[in-house]
Amino acid sequence: MVTLGSSHHPPVRHLRRSILLWAGLSVTYLLLAIIATRPLLANALHFTPRGSGSGDQCQFIWFFWWTKIALFQLHQSPFWTDVIYFPYGTELAHHSCLFTNMLAILVSSVSGIPINAPLLYNLFVLLSFMVGGLASFALIRYVTGYSLAAFAGSLVFTFSPYFLFHLEHLNLLFLGWGILAIYFSLRFLDSSLWSDLIWAGVFFTIQLYSSLTNAMQVGSFLVLYLLLSVRQIWAHPERGRLIWRGLLGALATIPLALPLLISLKNARAAWPLTWRDSIPRSASLPDFIVPSSRMQQPEPGEVFLGWLILGLALAALLYPAHKSRRKWAALAGIFLILSLGPSLALGDRVYLDGWLPYRWLYGVVPYFSLSRTPARFVIVAQLCLAVLIGIGFAAVLSYTQRRIGRLLRMVIISAGEVLLAVAIYVLYIRGPIELSRMDVPAVYEQIKADSTIKVICDLPISEKLQICNWYLYWQTEHCRKAVNGYLAHHSQTATGLIDTIKTWQGFGPAEKALLIADGVDAVVLHDPEKESQLIRLK
Repeated sequence: MVTLGSSHHPPVRHLRRSILLWAGLSVTYLLLAIIATRPLLANALHFTPRGSGSGDQCQFIWFFWWTKIALFQLHQSPFWTDVIYFPYGTELAHHSCLFTNMLAILVSSVSGIPINAPLLYNLFVLLSFMVGGLASFALIRYVTGYSLAAFAGSLVFTFSPYFLFHLEHLNLLFLGWGILAIYFSLRFLDSSLWSDLIWAGVFFTIQLYSSLTNAMQVGSFLVLYLLLSVRQIWAHPERGRLIWRGLLGALATIPLALPLLISLKNARAAWPLTWRDSIPRSASLPDFIVPSSRMQQPEPGEVFLGWLILGLALAALLYPAHKSRRKWAALAGIFLILSLGPSLALGDRVYLDGWLPYRWLYGVVPYFSLSRTPARFVIVAQLCLAVLIGIGFAAVLSYTQRRIGRLLRMVIISAGEVLLAVAIYVLYIRGPIELSRMDVPAVYEQIKADSTIKVICDLPISEKLQICNWYLYWQTEHCRKAVNGYLAHHSQTATGLIDTIKTWQGFGPAEKALLIADGVDAVVLHDPEKESQLIRLK
């Protein structure tokens, strides 16, 4: 492994070159993200990416809004609220991307963009691609020692179908912080320096407060990487210092995570789950090589890899000079197997039912039972494959460096990277993404103007319907407490009133009396065939 940069340049010149490199890369990833998400930028004021169609972008905009209110108006923890699931309230730690929310508040304050504006969400979508690109570049360059090889590998990772599939899941898009934690962890294993360990801890903590799912994926990767690096650690010249510093660093992250962990203890899944419930959310083998074999969609699904990427990664294994290639291949294989879930799915048929590793880890590791979607492990495999592709490009660079001139070598590698970028565009990006229009019904202007309305109830209330997500987004406009809520994990008692409302066959005097008794001031009735109607209860 090599460190970033080289020592033969004068410090000032080296710093200038580094600034230009990282600035150029930032602009490049941002421009490529704009192309990959077209026509988002042209419609950023009134639309957001539809992604997989869950409507969850509404939740993340709501969390921007709620975090600002909690911290700067109510001066309370952002991990609990009663502005939804009124009157009981709920914990929010499982979903709240606190670090991302804080950045959104900062950008909103500096730029003047409203905290609930679609534009702000869209800017963070583009920012996530830049962060992921820079982080994967840093990691792959550290492993390979070549910037051009790192750029090639980072393209494969940054613009993978996984991210383009999850454009409405801001938490899943920001995996770059975790990759930086991996990068500094690998540096620490080589150097045993406190600085590398501290940075690894800082970025892992940032990832933890940006996405619990991503943090657990990164944690799983680091544990497996350490297990595969036992020989390397044992042969380290400062083995003792490396081990005790590493253990101390791991323990130091626990108090940093405590506010999140304490809030999580009261959370429960919105729907009862067993390991069998994760089978429909698992990858199917054909999905790795056939775009959306089960989803019947024109664009690639979240686990699509393609023959080209798998072939390039496999070719890197033929490069015997790089000692870590087998480790990265093993890690890619492990996470691909985990993404298959508890059973082997081939299309609509299931084999080895309950015999894959995910099934046995489900009852042992809490994260596996919380995640519900084994297919999401594929993004860690994609990162490992991107590193392998970087190793392959580094092999070509090393070979040509000894046999041909520098100019010809640059032409060959640049041509290869252009072809790779075109292949990624054709295989992964394809056509324009779908957008969702972020309209707000006019009825909420009435509520906003009426100071006597403190608590509302949007009807109908139904689980797993996109309308419940939109209730959250609309709340950022009317700014009133609401009976409604839509979170995959919430407090045990949160849905007490909602569960009762779901049994209603109509909305008459008895139903009105129940809502009044629970402190509700008004009801908003939504009908897709008519305009939304406001009914005051008091």
